[in-house]
Amino acid sequence: MSPSRTVFSFWVHNKVCCVLLSDNGLTGSTVWPEFGESMKSAGFTTSYMTMAGPVDLSDEYTAKVQGAKYVSAGHRMFKLPKGAHRGPAKVTYKGNIAGHKDEFKWDVDLTFKTGTPMAVDAELATILAFTRYKDCFDFDDVTAATTKRAQNAFIYLEELAATGKPFPYIYEVK
Repeated sequence: MSPSRTVFSFWVHNKVCCVLLSDNGLTGSTVWPEFGESMKSAGFTTSYMTMAGPVDLSDEYTAKVQGAKYVSAGHRMFKLPKGAHRGPAKVTYKGNIAGHKDEFKWDVDLTFKTGTPMAVDAELATILAFTRYKDCFDFDDVTAATTKRAQNAFIYLEELAATGKPFPYIYEVK
């Protein structure tokens, strides 16, 4: 059986370039700003990045994609029930998710510590209150809160590298 093949098109210096790429984790990739727009238009909440890592491209692939960069990123997002809404809240994680007794890592920027109240914005409070996590948190209303989200994996990895903690490659494309 031959590997699936996809033509990858991208803009470089005001012209469209096309490259035939085998299915090595590069096909089906999404340009960062379009990812969030597509998810919103499909009815999902804002994404929360749960992991990110660089993709190591061989010199051959780097030449083919003319300097395009790739990262692999995981995101947590939800489709909420129609009419689901609550205001911002101070939430307290109960420690009742299997394997996460002391803390629950929500995304790359936010970890809920068991028994420690944390203010979250209305969207995250709504997610926690209307999904499988509803029994894992206690909720107290607050008037306002901000939650960092829709993290850009490229910027996140640059920030890690600037602190002297570069992230290891997730995989290689040769």
